[in-house]
Amino acid sequence: MRKEPLVTGEYYHIYNRGVDKRDIVSNLKDIARLKESIKQFNQIKAIGSLEMYH
Repeated sequence: MRKEPLVTGEYYHIYNRGVDKRDIVSNLKDIARLKESIKQFNQIKAIGSLEMYH
């Protein structure tokens, strides 16, 4: 869990590589899930799980 809250109007780094410098997206399904994740995680209310959004 984050110790500091995300703040509107600030910039945050989104990583584009995973462990061992592996790509985190490799196909259109991964890209769609990443976009949905950004959309859902950018809300105040808790989302529970992303499983219900695909």
